[in-house]
Amino acid sequence: MSSSVTKDDAIIILVSILLPPIAVIMMKRPTEDVLINVVLTLFGWILGIVHALYLLNKKKQSWF
Repeated sequence: MSSSVTKDDAIIILVSILLPPIAVIMMKRPTEDVLINVVLTLFGWILGIVHALYLLNKKKQSWF
């Protein structure tokens, strides 16, 4: 099982740090995930970042 980071993943990771809700939208997640991320980002930027990175990890694991 390869866990290498692709160019697309690197872009999403960077956007996750700068603008977490935009990263969730880029991952084509359901509206509920986007709304949860917006609320978490409003409560604390780090919460939004963690949630966006969690969703990216969850998406990558489902590919294998």
